[in-house]
Parts: sequence; C-alpha cells; structure tokens
Amino acid sequence: MADCCMIYLLEEDGAVQRAAMAHRDPLRQASMIEIIGRYRVNLDIRIGTSRALRTGKAELITEITDAMLVQFARDDRHLAFLREEHLRSMMSVPLFTRGRTIGAITLLSNSPGPSYGQGDLALAEELARRAALAVDNARLYRAACEARAAAEEALEARLRSERLLAAVLDHTPALIAIKDVAGRYLLVNRRFALLAGRTREAIVGCQDRDLFAPDLEQALRADHERVLTERASLEVEESLPLGGTERTYLSIKFPLLDETSAVNAVCVISTDVTERRQLEARLAKSHKMEALGRLAGGVAHDFNNILTSLSGYSETLLEGME
Repeated sequence: MADCCMIYLLEEDGAVQRAAMAHRDPLRQASMIEIIGRYRVNLDIRIGTSRALRTGKAELITEITDAMLVQFARDDRHLAFLREEHLRSMMSVPLFTRGRTIGAITLLSNSPGPSYGQGDLALAEELARRAALAVDNARLYRAACEARAAAEEALEARLRSERLLAAVLDHTPALIAIKDVAGRYLLVNRRFALLAGRTREAIVGCQDRDLFAPDLEQALRADHERVLTERASLEVEESLPLGGTERTYLSIKFPLLDETSAVNAVCVISTDVTERRQLEARLAKSHKMEALGRLAGGVAHDFNNILTSLSGYSETLLEGME
C-alpha cells in the first residue's frame, strides 16, 4: 500500500512525537531515520502531515510536485533526500478517537503505477481508525497502570508512616489516647491498654464511663468538653486508677483539626509523675526539718549564752558575799 510510512502522535502538551518510520528499502529506511529523525514536525506547514494534525482532516495529494518538496524541506540535505525518493503521491490521515485527534499516519508512494486515489484514502482511513483505537487503549492502559502504581506507592507510604507512628506510640511510657467529639475512644497506645487491663480493640468505641468511676468520668468529660469549646490545649494533673493503683498523671489535652479546621477529635497524652511528686514531697519535708533544726540550734545557742551570763553573774555575787 505504501513505500514509506510514518506515524505521529500528539502528546498531552501539544508536542508531536514521531512514533515510527518504515521504508520498503532497509537501506533507505536507515537514511530516512537519520535525516528526517533530526527534525521536529512543523505544524505551520499547510500540507501533508502538519495539516492533518492541525485540522483533524485527511489529505490526499495525488501528485507531489517539486515545489511541494521545497515547501516541506527543512534544509538542503533534507530537500536532497526527498528528491532522491522520487515521491509521486501521499496520504496523511488523522488518528481520531473520542472526539479528538491523537496523531496521524502518513503514507508515501514512489512506485510506478497509479497514484493514490479515493479508494486508497478510504482504506487508509479505516486503518487509521483501528490504529487510533489501539493507541488510545494503550494510553488508557498505561495511565491506569501509572495511576495504580501511584496509588500503591501512596498506600505503602501511608502504611509505612502508620507503622512508624505505631512503633513510637507503643514504645513511649506515656499514656496516649484519641477520642472523637462524642468522647468515644478512637485510638489508645499499648501502655494505656496495658494499664487499663483491656485490649486496644476492646477499648476502641468505649467512653470514659465504661472505664472509670462516675466521679472521675465526670471530671474527664468536663475536660473533654472544655477542649472542644475553647479549641485550645489544656494541662491538668489528675489521679487515675490504672494498673491496680492510684497514680498521678500530668495530662496534656488538645484538639485535633480536620482539613476544614473543624475540631474532630481530642488527643490526650498523660505522663506518670507519681514518683516525681513523692520525691518533691520528701524534699519539701526534708527542707522543713532542716529549717526546724536550724531554728532549734539558734535557740539553743541563745539559751547557752544566757546561761553563761547568769553563771558568771552568780559567781560574782558569791564572791561579793564572801
């Protein structure tokens, strides 16, 4: 059907890619690839492939003149190659699918015999229709594969981040919990679950009333409502009956915002400060005892001074009496 065939594809940015070139003569094909391959397609040319790409309409040239070659050539070497081909006629047919042009097929003939006619053009258009469908399907498949790869990469990145976060949460000695606006637990770390004596799965969905006594539940609920209302962090010291004993915790409670800046959860991070508070109490008691010791020492010293004075005065009186 053709002595020379070239396939062009339009990229998303409008650039033209020369996807394939074939020549009946393998030696001429190598020259064609070397010479023509160095030039970009000039869409400003009003004949041939450029016109088919620009207008989306097929073009049939039954007789290629030397003037056409001069118009099409990019330089002298290019013109010499075109003249050596003795081109007689050509067809440029757009690749059209889903309402848009995605490329073009150009067929060239230099064989003796009849030039291309309307019957050849109809056959070329059917070939282009099937080729366009194949190219479009290939692009859709490639896009789907790329989207799937990107989604899998994003999922893996998210899972990796979640694993890292879980490792941090589970190895911190602090108690960490996240509750929704209704006060239901969404997440707790391993330390919280361990001291609560339940699995994390059993705690998720519970509220404070399911875990703590009424008085403590009311205090915790009041803190929760305050954080939601004020949209600000809250620092409190509280006693929690976890791990079978009453422990003192310094808790930071702060709101978590969604992408619209609305509060959708409250995070609580509680650090056990029981030993610290006990040590502070012992130090305070020690300081009091030390102060009392100094006071007692001062009083004794003053009393000794008084006794010494009285003793000396008494001795003087006795001597006078003698």
